[in-house]
Amino acid sequence: ALVLVVSTGGVASAITTISTNALTNDGALTITGAAASTWSLSAGALTISSGTGAALNMDSSGTGGVNIATGAAAKTVTIGNGTGATSVVIDAGTGALNIGVNAFARAVTIGNETGTSSLELDSGTGALNIGNAIAKTITIGNATGATAVNVDTGTAGMAHTSTATTAGAFRFSSTTLTTGNALSLTSTNTAVANTAGGITPVLLAVTNAQATAAQVLGDGFSGLRVNFTNAPTIAGNTENMVLIQNQVT
Repeated sequence: ALVLVVSTGGVASAITTISTNALTNDGALTITGAAASTWSLSAGALTISSGTGAALNMDSSGTGGVNIATGAAAKTVTIGNGTGATSVVIDAGTGALNIGVNAFARAVTIGNETGTSSLELDSGTGALNIGNAIAKTITIGNATGATAVNVDTGTAGMAHTSTATTAGAFRFSSTTLTTGNALSLTSTNTAVANTAGGITPVLLAVTNAQATAAQVLGDGFSGLRVNFTNAPTIAGNTENMVLIQNQVT
């Protein structure tokens, strides 16, 4: 082994030992290159670790980028581990934080289905957009067990806009009901003034704007159509196609 002793004022302040397979130092060790430098191995793995409880910092000395696994070879890049309370924090300044945005078709998975795992997506006062470009199918929720989907809004309400032409602009289907409602609309009026335009808790506004050919086939044009299929397998039911009631208050 080769032993290098660095002394200050006649007192050894650091001892560096170089052996066949190891470079050790009994103090703080700094390796500096005066130009672009490469640390590579001809074979085997390279492990860089810090002492127990100490941080391991990798950075450039200025505005230069910090690149990890950017070499043009297929590989798996793993950050973090699943031991105990291990956490991974990714921060950015005013620049963008991009994940999987290069032009390759791939699956992007965030989160898992283990136990009480949760996922939160949020933004500041800027918009939170999901699937806002190119044609695609967007699925939210699933039909497993007691899965529920809740959509809440503030005072700005909720808007649904569609450019559908021959398909239904809004389609809702439920074929497993027993005593539940396929569609339930509940509205309460709490106005405190006499409003000039009146108050309409539930409004259906339908416009027939045909201008090319008259609609005479089928049932013509129906502003509102209700198809009631009465197909019970037991007799004696009390059945109503439409029931309108003025509830007792």
